[in-house]
Amino acid sequence: MRDPQWEKLMDVWQDSEPLNLPDVKRTMSRRTASIWLLTALDTIVTVGAVVYAAWHVQQNPGPGSISLLVGVIAFLILGWVITLSVRAGTWKAHSSAPLAMLELNIRRVRASIRLATIGQWAFATGLVIGIVARLSHWKPGLLDVGDTTLLVLRVVFGLGVAVYLYGAHWFKKRKRRELLWLTDMQQQMVIANRLE
Repeated sequence: MRDPQWEKLMDVWQDSEPLNLPDVKRTMSRRTASIWLLTALDTIVTVGAVVYAAWHVQQNPGPGSISLLVGVIAFLILGWVITLSVRAGTWKAHSSAPLAMLELNIRRVRASIRLATIGQWAFATGLVIGIVARLSHWKPGLLDVGDTTLLVLRVVFGLGVAVYLYGAHWFKKRKRRELLWLTDMQQQMVIANRLE
C-alpha cells in the first residue's frame, strides 16, 4: 500500500517544470560577477572615503580633527571588513550539481538580507556620527537656511535618506520571499533525491 502524501508529493514534483541547468548556471555566473563587482565597489568607496576624510581634516584643522579622522577611518574599515565577512562563502558553489548551486543561492540571499540590515544600521550610525561631528564644529547660524543651494542640498539629502531606508526595507522583503521560495525548492530537491 502506498502512502497518499508521498503520492501527492510525487505528482506535484512530476507536474512542475524541469530545472533548466544552463539558465541556472548563467544566473549563478551573473550573480558571482555582481558580487565581485560589489566587493570592488565597496573597496573603492572605502578607500575614497578614507582619503576624503583625511583631506577634509587637513583642510579644516581644529580641535578634535584627528580623533574625528581616526573614528571615521575605523568606522569605514570596520564596515568594509564586516561586508567581506558576511559575503564569505558566497563566491562560488562547491560543485556544479543543482543542489549545490541552490545552496549557494540560499547563502547569497541570506547574506544579502544581513548586509541590508547591517547597511541600515551603519547608515543610521553614520548619520548620527555626521550630525555629532557637525555639531562639534558649531557656529552661530550653522542651521540657517539663507542660502538656496544649501536648502536644496538639505532637502535632497533628506529625500535620499527616506529613499534609502524605504529601498532597504523593500529589498529585504523581496529577498525574504526569495529565500522562502529557494528553501522550499531545496526541500523538494532533497526529497526528490531521496526518492530516486
